[in-house]
Formats: sequence, structure tokens, C-alpha cells
Amino acid sequence: MYVDDREDDLFLLRRAFKQAELPVPLVTINSGSECMEYLEGKGKYADREQHPLPSLVLIDLKMPIPNGFFMVSWLSAFHIPIIVVSSSGLMLDIERAKGLGASDYLIKPGEFDDWVKMVRNLHTRWLKD
Repeated sequence: MYVDDREDDLFLLRRAFKQAELPVPLVTINSGSECMEYLEGKGKYADREQHPLPSLVLIDLKMPIPNGFFMVSWLSAFHIPIIVVSSSGLMLDIERAKGLGASDYLIKPGEFDDWVKMVRNLHTRWLKD
């Protein structure tokens, strides 16, 4: 699952997953509140066969309410690895996110080929058996 309010970043990650030909489904969500609905199985996400819990959550920090820091803390209760993917390289943000429960922190790539490398590395590190 990738949670980001920027449609261009959602598009890039979807495209990178397709380019990398990863054998895992990708759910993209554009807000923290929708992510909460999905993980709690509320509303249109009530059917767990259609909307299973993800094995990994990628999340941006700089989102409107609730922001990414709140979401990292909230997500930690699900015991799913949380990877922050942010444009911020500030050490304060990195330390805060990890302190709230993020398993890792990645800076959003500037080039598309680097997005592909990033998703391949995520697959190898977090999703392979």
C-alpha cells in the first residue's frame, strides 16, 4: 500500500511497480483518512477478500490532516512494516518518523529509474519470503 496525497507521486510509484514487474499487488491511497478506513475495513473496504491487509505500507509525511507523522504512529498498531517515502531529508523528520514506528525512511527519488530501483529494493528487503 502506498499512501500519498500527491497524484504525481502515486502515478510514479504505480508506474515503477509496473516497470519492475513485481509479483505483488499495489494499492494506492491518497489520504491518511482513507488509509484508516481501508485498514479498519470500513465502508467500501469492508470485504477483506477484495481489500486484504497489506504486507507493507509506504507513506508520505507531508499530507493534510491527518499528517504522515500521525499516520506512522497510528499504523504501528497493525504490526505491518511502515516505510516513510518523503521528499524531506531532514534528520529531525527521519528521527521522529522512526521514533513513531517507521521501519525505514526513504527519500523520494528524482529520476524515474531511481523509483524503479527503490521499489525493487523494497520488494527484496520487505516482501520476498
